Amino acid sequence: MIRRLLAVSVFGLVCVSLLVTFDATAGELRAGAFAMDVTPLKFPISMNGNMQDAPAKKAADPLHARCLVLDDGKTRVAFVVVDNCVIRRELMDDAKQRASKLTDIPTDRMTISATHAHSCPTVAGVFQSEPIPEYVEFLTERISAGIKQANDNLAPARVAWGVGRDENQVFNRRWLLKEPTNETNPFGLIDKARMNPGFNN
Repeated sequence: MIRRLLAVSVFGLVCVSLLVTFDATAGELRAGAFAMDVTPLKFPISMNGNMQDAPAKKAADPLHARCLVLDDGKTRVAFVVVDNCVIRRELMDDAKQRASKLTDIPTDRMTISATHAHSCPTVAGVFQSEPIPEYVEFLTERISAGIKQANDNLAPARVAWGVGRDENQVFNRRWLLKEPTNETNPFGLIDKARMNPGFNN
């Protein structure tokens, strides 16, 4: 029941976002998507996500910048989700500027985010890992090129939604102890905290 309610809530949020973004009197909805490969070409390469630098000697899986462009005939927007841990604002702004020149989509109609994966090349110096300038340039160019390709792929589209489960990827990591037991959880007590404090949270 909770999962179903969550799915409906997320779907409602997406619909509201689309209504806010697009004019109801506009024309046919078009969408274009493209997954740009951003796997580094040279190894070893520094990685984010550890308490210290952990260079990768090879790629276990391909990395992508997944790009989506939506157009209702009046307004065109671009969304990008990049396989990376932390991306600096300067890199994202540069990629937007380049993509805007290629597509005529205004930069304030683009949004770029990271998956926060802890095993991707460093493009922001954190936890003793330093960005490699060549990969920073490579990633910037690939993001902008991915937005252009998604823009080139625009075609008539419909809004739909779906629900799936993959319990091998997301799960409760608390230790399961036999009942009754007096054993102490090795990770200590569970803290319930507001991770994003602010107005109305």
